[in-house]
Amino acid sequence: MGIVKPGFHWDCIRCGNCCRNHYTEDWIVSILKHIGGEAVNGMCPRLNPDNYHCTRYTERPPACRGFPFTLKKISGIKHVLWVYPDCPGIGEGPELDLTTKAQEVIALSEQEFGIKMDANLEHLNEDGYIYIHSFDKEGEDG
Repeated sequence: MGIVKPGFHWDCIRCGNCCRNHYTEDWIVSILKHIGGEAVNGMCPRLNPDNYHCTRYTERPPACRGFPFTLKKISGIKHVLWVYPDCPGIGEGPELDLTTKAQEVIALSEQEFGIKMDANLEHLNEDGYIYIHSFDKEGEDG
């Protein structure tokens, strides 16, 4: 698991693991630069420890809104739609519409990193992956 391909099922089961167990160093840096504060026992400072719900849900930064999905760089400017493989929502719910999910993650990445993304989302490559290319703010490969 990791790269999202056709036939992928996912649904948020509201377990709060994304704000606890997946709080890796990169994740902490990304989140804390938006919200400030420090992680407490590996948990987001906005996470309610009693019910594992976000206390500022509507104000979540882009990295939180997209979790467990992100774009993973595989070479140069080429990225793929990627999912954190131990999210318990994987395999739950209906089949994911890859085009819609890729568009959502691209928009969040553009917002988060200030880069322009481009993808041919209507057609999957023969290997089933959606390839997404990044560009700097002026549209140059980067």
